[in-house]
Amino acid sequence: MLFRGLGTLRGFGLDAARAVVGLEDDVFDGVSSLLEKSLVYRTAGGGEARFAMLETVREFALEVLESAGELQDVARRHAHHFADLAEASAASLTGDDQLGGMERLALELDNIRSALRHTLDADTPELGLRIAGSISRFWENSRQLTEGRQWLERLLASRDVIDPDQANGMSGLGDLAYWQGDYDEAMRRYEMALDVYRSEGDLRNEAETLLSMSMTAIWNGDPDAGRQLADGAEAVIESLDARELAGRVLMAQAWALQRQEDLAGARPLWEAAITIARELGDHHLAITQLVGLAANEFHVGDPAEALAIAAGALEEAAETQSLQLVVWLLDFCAAVAVSTDPEAAVRVAGAADALRQKAGGGMRLEPLDIEDARVVAARLLTPESLEQAWAHGRAMNLDQAVDSARNL
Repeated sequence: MLFRGLGTLRGFGLDAARAVVGLEDDVFDGVSSLLEKSLVYRTAGGGEARFAMLETVREFALEVLESAGELQDVARRHAHHFADLAEASAASLTGDDQLGGMERLALELDNIRSALRHTLDADTPELGLRIAGSISRFWENSRQLTEGRQWLERLLASRDVIDPDQANGMSGLGDLAYWQGDYDEAMRRYEMALDVYRSEGDLRNEAETLLSMSMTAIWNGDPDAGRQLADGAEAVIESLDARELAGRVLMAQAWALQRQEDLAGARPLWEAAITIARELGDHHLAITQLVGLAANEFHVGDPAEALAIAAGALEEAAETQSLQLVVWLLDFCAAVAVSTDPEAAVRVAGAADALRQKAGGGMRLEPLDIEDARVVAARLLTPESLEQAWAHGRAMNLDQAVDSARNL
């Protein structure tokens, strides 16, 4: 029973084996027996004993599982187990254990994909939305925006009426569209989710969605609407104990003021927002806010300070594996440094362009009102030198690009 049930798992620890196979007793002895018979093998990762099957063995186990008439029950337990794991890990993505949460989800990504496929095949999209919708920040940070968006679109397409579970998936889909720069689609998804949250009296999700809509409006060129939405969110959270949302209100208001060229008004809001994000251990949010502060410094005429802030944020983004932010900061650093070292800056910008394309999209510099490094360098370099530097940069991997940005 243990052997055939493990066929549904693509790598597993003992807790997953017990939950998915449906055994109440400890499975250590059983797994040890399978290990001695070379039916499973040890793998590295996760800080726990972890095992896997060779693909041919796993396929045989699945055949036996199906012949025993147990496949659907085990697949259902598999999907529920990884829905629970996704939700538990997602909570860590906004705190001090962000890196640990990312690593846990990356380790189980093949199992998560299997669980999502099962929810589609079994016509249980609500369960799939618990998985895919709760880990939108994982899809963002791991540079898998397109995959996350495709899962959510497929899960949401199977139902006509939007309920609270689907609203969470709709909001997650809006987040991914936002990070891909598809602001009209992001706004459409947020508005659909907002209607459900308001009808349910869900104030927290209402405030979070208003803040997401605020940022979307600002990036889409309407800071006035963005400021109004941020103020609306602020009014909602007055009755909530939600310091992290208060920090996000400050961020949205800072972005709006900055786009309205009120740099002096924006700066203290940035500093207050960063303080809150640091207190809460939300590295991703703090890094995003540092980009805003760096842009503020650039526009007040201090590119050296802007580059210093951005370089520090880049190091933190790389350390915490916030890969979407790494790419954005590569572009930012290149744009700020291009006047002093145009060829090096173009190489870094070329790397950012290639990495963004590979990820299926990502944030660009236009909403920051900062001219792209390649555009500036075209006025400083010969066409041949420009193209050579750009091609060199596009051939870099992520680590090489970060190293190059450190030397700007």
